[in-house]
Amino acid sequence: AQLGLLASSVICLWRAAASVRVRPVAVPFASVLVAAITRELDGPLDRISHGVWKFPAWGAVTLGASYVVTHLDEVRESIRALVGSRAIGLCAAALFVVLIESRILGRQDVWSSALGASYVRVVPRLVEELSELAGYGLLLMGCA
Repeated sequence: AQLGLLASSVICLWRAAASVRVRPVAVPFASVLVAAITRELDGPLDRISHGVWKFPAWGAVTLGASYVVTHLDEVRESIRALVGSRAIGLCAAALFVVLIESRILGRQDVWSSALGASYVRVVPRLVEELSELAGYGLLLMGCA
C-alpha cells in the first residue's frame, strides 16, 4: 500500500509538471519520492546486495538536486506561488508524519516503557508502518 501511495504521488507530480508554474517544485519533489520508493524496496533489493538500494536512491536525489541548481530562480518563484496552498500544507503535514512522528511512535524504548512486560516488537513496528501509511496518504492528497 505504501508503494502504491508513493507511486501514485509521483504520477500526480509528473502530471502536475505539465504546468510551468508547478514544474520547478514537482520535478525535484518527485525525485525525492522516487528515492523513498527505492528505500521502501530495500528488502527485495538487499537480496541483490546489502545496501544496494542506496545507489538508485542517491541517483534520483542527485538528479532532483541538479534540476534545482540549474533552475533555481524558477524553483524560488514556484515555491512563492505555492506557499499557503492546501497542497503545500498537506505535503508538509505528510512529511512531518513520515519523517518525525512515525519514527518517534516506532521507537522500541517508548513502547517497552509503556507496555512493560507485555512488550512485543511487532507493536512499535505496526504503529510505525501504519503512521507511514497515513503520511503517504496525506502526501498523495497534497500531490493530487
